[in-house]
Amino acid sequence: MDDTTYTPLDRTQTNLQIQDPDTGNLLHLDATGVHRAGHEVVAFQGATNLFDTLRGIAKDLQGATAQNTGELMTRLNLRFDELVEGHERLLTGLGKLGSRHERLNSTEVRLRDLSTQLTGLQSEATDVDIAEAALDLQRAEQTLQLTQATGARLMQQSLLNYLN
Repeated sequence: MDDTTYTPLDRTQTNLQIQDPDTGNLLHLDATGVHRAGHEVVAFQGATNLFDTLRGIAKDLQGATAQNTGELMTRLNLRFDELVEGHERLLTGLGKLGSRHERLNSTEVRLRDLSTQLTGLQSEATDVDIAEAALDLQRAEQTLQLTQATGARLMQQSLLNYLN
């Protein structure tokens, strides 16, 4: 990985771990799928870092000589393919992020609407109109006084009728 240290591959290993000494990133490799070895660009589908790819392009261009133009073109084509794939993954990720953001916004709007409706229902259930409550109390009090007065008159007449 550092262009100076090479480790021979045992092509029977299914989980060979290769570590980048600069970043500490670990790459798990199934060595049974390696058909040949040598000085060539190794690309892993879906595991590329675009910044590493850009650094690789710069390094390839800095080390370019007239003798290795064909190899340089092959490397650059591979790296540009990685950039295109990375760009597509980035756009896909942005699309997913945008759709999630939109769903969160619509959920927030629905929650605000439901909160307003709930506050209205709660207000209808618990709030009392003071004027209406005072009128109801006054009516109930008058009805009570009228009932008591009527009851008292009936009792007086019944008692008098009984005594006579």
